[in-house]
Amino acid sequence: MVWGRLRRLVSADARGVHFAAVLFMGPCAAAAIVALRSVHLVAWTPIWLIPCLLVCGQSLTTTTGWWWDRRPNRLRLHAKIASQALVVTATVYATGWGPALAIGLVLVGQEGLTSAGSSSERAVLGWSLACMAAGQGLIALGWAPSLIPVPEVHGLAVLMAIGIAFSYRSLRAALVERDAASAHHRAVVENAAEGIYTVTLDGTVRSFNAAAEAMFGWTASEIIGQSVTTLMPAELHEPLVRFLASYASQGRAAVQRTDMQIAGVRRDGEQFPMMASTSAITITGSVPLVSCIARDLSEQKHFEAQLAHQALHDALTGLPNRVMFVDHVDQALARVRRHGQMCGVLFVDLDRFKAVNDTLGHAAGDLLLAQAARRIRAAVRETDTLARLGGDEFVVLCEDVEGVHHVTDLAQRIITSLQSPFHLGDDDAQVSASIGIAFSVDGTDAVDALVANADLAMYRAKQNGRSRYELFDDAMQKWVLSQTAIEHDLRLALPRRELRLFCQPIVEADTGCIRAFEALVRWERPGCGLVGPDDFISIAEETGLIVDIGSWVLNEACDHAARWAEQWPERSLCIAVNVSSRQLLTGEFLDTVKRALDRTGLDPALLTLELTESTLIDDAVSVAPLLHEIRSLGVNLALDDFGTGYSSLTYLRAFPINIVKIDKSFIRAIGTEREDTAIVAAVIALANNLELRVVAEGINTYEQLAVLLQLGCTYMQGYLFSDPKSADQVARLVEAPMLSLQPGTNR
Repeated sequence: MVWGRLRRLVSADARGVHFAAVLFMGPCAAAAIVALRSVHLVAWTPIWLIPCLLVCGQSLTTTTGWWWDRRPNRLRLHAKIASQALVVTATVYATGWGPALAIGLVLVGQEGLTSAGSSSERAVLGWSLACMAAGQGLIALGWAPSLIPVPEVHGLAVLMAIGIAFSYRSLRAALVERDAASAHHRAVVENAAEGIYTVTLDGTVRSFNAAAEAMFGWTASEIIGQSVTTLMPAELHEPLVRFLASYASQGRAAVQRTDMQIAGVRRDGEQFPMMASTSAITITGSVPLVSCIARDLSEQKHFEAQLAHQALHDALTGLPNRVMFVDHVDQALARVRRHGQMCGVLFVDLDRFKAVNDTLGHAAGDLLLAQAARRIRAAVRETDTLARLGGDEFVVLCEDVEGVHHVTDLAQRIITSLQSPFHLGDDDAQVSASIGIAFSVDGTDAVDALVANADLAMYRAKQNGRSRYELFDDAMQKWVLSQTAIEHDLRLALPRRELRLFCQPIVEADTGCIRAFEALVRWERPGCGLVGPDDFISIAEETGLIVDIGSWVLNEACDHAARWAEQWPERSLCIAVNVSSRQLLTGEFLDTVKRALDRTGLDPALLTLELTESTLIDDAVSVAPLLHEIRSLGVNLALDDFGTGYSSLTYLRAFPINIVKIDKSFIRAIGTEREDTAIVAAVIALANNLELRVVAEGINTYEQLAVLLQLGCTYMQGYLFSDPKSADQVARLVEAPMLSLQPGTNR
């Protein structure tokens, strides 16, 4: 431990020089004594005595000095001064010159008074005179040499003692003046508005003023001697250590006066922003320090936040203003470009608001606007942005819009919310709202253009009678009308028996026999012919019509599969039906499946329900038990479009899947793209190891077929074998000769 302390002493500049002097003082002193003894100027003492006294004494004074510097107190002061006086006395009396060299005690006293202050005068004078008296006693007893005759040596000692006392008195007067200046400096520091504290190079807090106490919550007596890291968050600890290390190694040049905004930590653990100004303090003979002047920025930051809020929000309603709204729309359009989910802007204008202002006054108008803002806020979603542009104009930004009806429903809710009377003190007022709606489908619209389109639509709403909404009528208007017409006609499709069931065969690779069919729905829309699912299934999902359409497909598929089982019992033809998340989450899907099986008498093993990853991820917690119940009936569960999501492997473990369908996007490039071929091979191998059946869908060429046969795929589906056929045409496919799966052979 002692050597560790000595090494730390050497690391400081002044102490390092001091310690180096100790190392070389012994040999130098020995050489000087030999020279002085040869001319009889030093008493004949052993040649080793004085060097040993110097080295041991210097080590003692260095250690007691370090002890004092660590935490000054009265005991350590006496230890420091006593060791210094004792070393000087022993050395000068060992030379034989005794009190003649007592000037060394003056130097000791000067160092003690300088380091400990004028209040240490008694300790310095007392130990100096005590050590001199002890030396004179040794001379009187003959235990110490003296080159000065005995009678004179004692008189000289008295004179030197008087001289030392007067020297200390003069030095004390100078130090009193210095202490007064120091007290003035401390008073300035203590009364400063900023927190001021100093830190040693090992990170120990050395001083802490009153403002710092108020800022951090620590008293000076509690924090002095503790690590400065107590005042800083954990992420700043390592940079602080590097900073202090650079000062220790490079000196003052490494510490430029720096102002930086960092976080401080109060006693209760609360972090707060502060401006810290650091600088180096280097005084010859003193421990190097780093000072920090800290200013609490909490109030300033709060004020800045208030200004920022005022710059971006409407003072009357507290809603975002035009600046903030434009920024939100700009960000929303960027997200539309990235993710493809359209957004919509609703431009809301209060009808007959001017009449309220004119008749009841502006104060009543302001009260009405504030109440209207609260009503609209309650009508929109939490994720929507509601802003006030000025006057009686409000705008709403709707993101992640799945369908037009979501925005039109919101517009209707806003209109409804504003229909009840507004209570304005002693008066009531009635207003309504005209709303214009504009959409951005691909995110390429300019913000101003999108808002302007909604504004134009709002004016059309006013022209068409007020208290209503209108959609911007450009290309989007045509699309909206088309979607609305599809939704309208689709609601009539089931009552009018316009849905048709088509089936696409699934072929067994080993035999070329058809083993199953996938049930696909088509819509015989009046005036449009046969409409594929891509044109209406998404609308069915959005509107909830998919539940009824899905039930119809399931029942129709079970009817056909039951007839196939009677007609071709040896073939065991299965039927696969696609299921949406809406169907699973109705709470009635299990009963729907049971009723279809019971009504048709179909063997559950001949029914397969195909689920996509998006279906499973919508509500995995409630879907998992449902799927286990369905699987317990004996119904097969297939994971469709396998590999296109992020959690396909997780689903194989979490859900009772027994069939995997490889997505056609991988099949399309198989044999030509190495990555896709490797993915398909891995999926087939994984399924085989898990004892799952594999179906490759989207096979359109013999080249794809050849690769899949080579990879060992079990079942295949695609236009290479047959396009989807109406249920009435299935018999021809089943009764036709087995398909040849050899490349180069066509049916």
